Amino acid sequence: MKKFTTGLVILILVVTVGLTGFACKNKATTTTAEAAIEETTTAAETTVAETTAAAEITKKWRIAFLNPGLSIQYCVSVKEGGDKAAEELGVEVLGYDGQLDAAKQITQLEDALASVVDAVIFYPLSSEAAIPAVDKCKEAGVPIMSVNTPIGTEAKNYPGTFCFIGQDEFAGGMDAATLMIEALGEEGGGIIEIGGTVGANIVTQRHDGFVKGIEGSNVTILATQYTNFTKEEAITTTESLIQAHGDKIKGVYCHADNMAAGAIQALEEAGMLEKVKVIGIGLSVEGQDLIKAGKMYGTLFQQPFQEGFQGVSSAVKYLNGEAIEEVILLKRPMVTKENIDEYKAQW
Repeated sequence: MKKFTTGLVILILVVTVGLTGFACKNKATTTTAEAAIEETTTAAETTVAETTAAAEITKKWRIAFLNPGLSIQYCVSVKEGGDKAAEELGVEVLGYDGQLDAAKQITQLEDALASVVDAVIFYPLSSEAAIPAVDKCKEAGVPIMSVNTPIGTEAKNYPGTFCFIGQDEFAGGMDAATLMIEALGEEGGGIIEIGGTVGANIVTQRHDGFVKGIEGSNVTILATQYTNFTKEEAITTTESLIQAHGDKIKGVYCHADNMAAGAIQALEEAGMLEKVKVIGIGLSVEGQDLIKAGKMYGTLFQQPFQEGFQGVSSAVKYLNGEAIEEVILLKRPMVTKENIDEYKAQW
């Protein structure tokens, strides 16, 4: 009887231990599974967060770039700079050709906003005509900036725009005056002015700066005519001014090198070039060659490619939440035959 009882106790202990081991094993399995689920969930959450962050970093911004007229080589160079920046930064730039029509530029802006863009870069043909663009962008919740020509009547960043990139045009006019005074010497003389587009901010500033620059000198302005920044109009306008003023013309001040090239052509055909000094602005490829050939006295080095490149770069920085300067002025040194080899034309 005692032997049976002992055996029964042993059996009960074995079963109890077995059940306890099973329970522990089952609990351990459950704990391991819960840990695995928790680890998987955490990893998934981390992956989603990383993917979201990466998407934000690599977001492909859509930027509208409104150009006043691609029939002008300078404007083409601005476009090329913008396209290069877009390629390097991985963003999409929607380009528009205003075809030298201020009203068309506003229509194109409306089209750009309708196509849903993240920012607008405006290179306006007319500073004042571009003002409505700011309100339209504000209504659409789209930031806008300008390059080359500021929006509005002031030579600065217009309220409601986040940046302006260009040159100090008044100072440019004064520098052109310095070149003209240098070219004509103490004697001075009468000059004709071949301007860009009537009403454009940069044209007004280049004129006013030149007038200020020749104060106190013997240089006087015989006439000012506007040729819409085109070589062809500059040729015919200069021909008309030659007929009106003849040998009184000692110099020609042109608001851009392509117009200077037109004026030089007209002067050559009239047999007057050797006695007339021509000053341009911009340092175009043609202007560079004319200076080297001794046909144009001097110009101001301008960087249209950088205007476009920095325009897109600044827009991307702004969209990414980075701080940028509201006004970025590019340097524009005076260039003559003495230092022409230090610079390379960008248009």
